Amino acid sequence: MLRTFLALVVLVALVGCGSGQRGEPARNESAVNRPIIDVHMHAFTFEAWSNGNRPPHPTTGKPPEAKTSADILRLTLEAMDRYNIKVGVLSGSLETVHAWQARAPDRFFAFALFSGRPASDTRAHDPTPSLDLLRGEHAAGLLQGLGEITSPYEGVDYDGPELAPYFALAAELNLPIGVHTGLTFPEAVFTCCPQYRIERGNPLHLDPVLARHRGLRLYIMHMGDIWQESTLAILHMYPQVYVDVAAMDWGAIPRGQFHAMLHHLITAGFGKRIMFGSDQMVWPELIGQAIEGIESAPFLTDEEKHDIFYNNAARFLGLPEVPVPTMRAVRRGANSSPH
Repeated sequence: MLRTFLALVVLVALVGCGSGQRGEPARNESAVNRPIIDVHMHAFTFEAWSNGNRPPHPTTGKPPEAKTSADILRLTLEAMDRYNIKVGVLSGSLETVHAWQARAPDRFFAFALFSGRPASDTRAHDPTPSLDLLRGEHAAGLLQGLGEITSPYEGVDYDGPELAPYFALAAELNLPIGVHTGLTFPEAVFTCCPQYRIERGNPLHLDPVLARHRGLRLYIMHMGDIWQESTLAILHMYPQVYVDVAAMDWGAIPRGQFHAMLHHLITAGFGKRIMFGSDQMVWPELIGQAIEGIESAPFLTDEEKHDIFYNNAARFLGLPEVPVPTMRAVRRGANSSPH
């Protein structure tokens, strides 16, 4: 399975590079009860992710806190309560996404994860639902968006014919769509993903898609990773495009590198289009680490943190924005329910 290799190889790379992320940190007083929207969550099971195995935590090497697939959902909901995450954008197979939604119907937006490879393709890790199915799910109120689009893993180009009808569907229905960008783990081409090529993760290849569909509500997942100049170009040309910081914030890259990339986006004037994401996969404990990745950025003001954690995503998803919490509101909220 693709994600088995991802977990194990990324583990070696991250622990080896000393990213500095260890365990689930406590939030400081000023951050207590700050409202959060997480635009990059996953509804995964150990059975689908790693053939029933429990892959080690990618930054500590320890066993995951979840012992069963049911624990992944339970611990995710507990982390959402602990960190005042109001809404999670949930990506995965529709069957698992709907099962999670049924347990917590007011907490999640349902997104469909796929690669562009059809289900009939035996090479497909993330098979693609039919357009009719997605259209029907949306009409029934069961689908709020598309993504994560994992096409770079499976040799599918963003602007290729496989995904063209799905971008068109998102534009037609005004659905937000999240696209995986950036790199993956070393030697992926020799293990899970022989059709992976580095250049396929470059956000610049979204340019033809966005030019074809004016106003397409798209967000660049993983903040474009190493392609920062391409990311800036896309953000400049298409004002409706946003980025998320998922995985970068919990330690998929060294903290200093992440903060430098985040600072670059802020100084370039795109602070209103950066969204928080945890990419928690089968490790809900990553949520706290991801939050700390933002809280620890010394150059961010409280307003900028609030934008990243909540208002930018609210605007992108069509939800009401809320004022920056005051210390009085923060202290009052710390003594009340987060919902």
